[in-house]
Amino acid sequence: MLRIGSLALVGLLASSGVAAQAADLHSTLAIIDALSTPIPAVAVQEAQEFHDAFLASGDFEGVLTFLVTDERADRLGAIVDQLLEAIGEDPRHWQVRLLDSDPKVTNAFVTGGKYAYVFTGLTEKAESEDELAFVLSHELGHSLLKHNIRREQDWSQQLARIAELAGAVAGGNKGRSLRGVSRQITASYSRIDEEESDALAVFIARRGGFNPLRGADFFTRNARDEQRAQNEANAQLQRLYADHLAARNNCERLIAQWNADPYVRTQQNAILANNACNDAEARRVHYNRTLASVQLARNEAQIQGIFSTHPPDRQRVAAVAALSDHLEGRRDIFSLGEFEQTQRVVGAVRQARTDWLEPPKLEVAEEGNPESAPNASTIEADSQDRIERKLRRLKAMLDEGLITQADYERKKQALIDSL
Repeated sequence: MLRIGSLALVGLLASSGVAAQAADLHSTLAIIDALSTPIPAVAVQEAQEFHDAFLASGDFEGVLTFLVTDERADRLGAIVDQLLEAIGEDPRHWQVRLLDSDPKVTNAFVTGGKYAYVFTGLTEKAESEDELAFVLSHELGHSLLKHNIRREQDWSQQLARIAELAGAVAGGNKGRSLRGVSRQITASYSRIDEEESDALAVFIARRGGFNPLRGADFFTRNARDEQRAQNEANAQLQRLYADHLAARNNCERLIAQWNADPYVRTQQNAILANNACNDAEARRVHYNRTLASVQLARNEAQIQGIFSTHPPDRQRVAAVAALSDHLEGRRDIFSLGEFEQTQRVVGAVRQARTDWLEPPKLEVAEEGNPESAPNASTIEADSQDRIERKLRRLKAMLDEGLITQADYERKKQALIDSL
């Protein structure tokens, strides 16, 4: 019923001309416009207000959160600074917050301004700086692409909200169907946003000196974990079914012996046969219950997939791999046709941010030319510059009341001592 309702609403959109208008908000021209303009001051202000309220409440969708300011946050901040500088953004105007939670949350998000939030559940799952850099680049992409603003202008989203409201009012089966339609529309357009951010993340991470294909290992691992869980569930079902068959065959064998030979009909053999048949029945019930549980979990996963706001992990890896190959000159832009939104982002970057197409600028010494090699003073200057950025970030945290004066003095001295 949900799919029928969705098709009916898509037809309504097409007949009213709204679908074309909604599609324009994800066109190459819309992406060019987003990348060519700064994040509006009102969006920056709203993000600051959310930041203050969020940290004060310590609540993320009902989960307790805690600000992390130790070396883990410094590591994350250094990666963000490197990414922002690579794409011409001033790191001083951006802030990344590392959050711990109870229970653990594996997530990262932005609110449309210049604050990014990352949970320790995600950083602990990431196995390399390339993975962290890709996730951070993805979140920066949402802000740079103005997704929160474009979503507010999307008529499909407005109709989804109307369907949600109508479902709440209607109640019953009809209400659930309407809310299902709303969730499908919202998920569909959110997936397009995610595809755009993935594509932009490839540019940002690459420009920042990270390997976006290695960054996509995060999604590959998710897909592998899901496949492993499915394989384990299948293997468990096969073992339980084989155990049931063996127990049933044993029960039938003992009954056949009882019926065929009067000398076997003893009290002891009767107990043995009954026990064997009871064991077979218990194993049958256990198998059926496990099968029902596995099927229910898979049905729920399928439903979640329909309503998911993110593309499937394998699809994300394929798109990242294709774009990485394109940027390395191994395939042309026309070969990206299977990844429509990725192709649009490439076209937009080519017109709006041509500097992002270049690989990172690395100082490489020319062979036989020692003058081109980085000398000790250059290395020392680079180190001093990184420490100065950390000191500015540390002072900002003190000014915002996120750390105490004692913490500030201790960490400042540690940075100065490292010079």
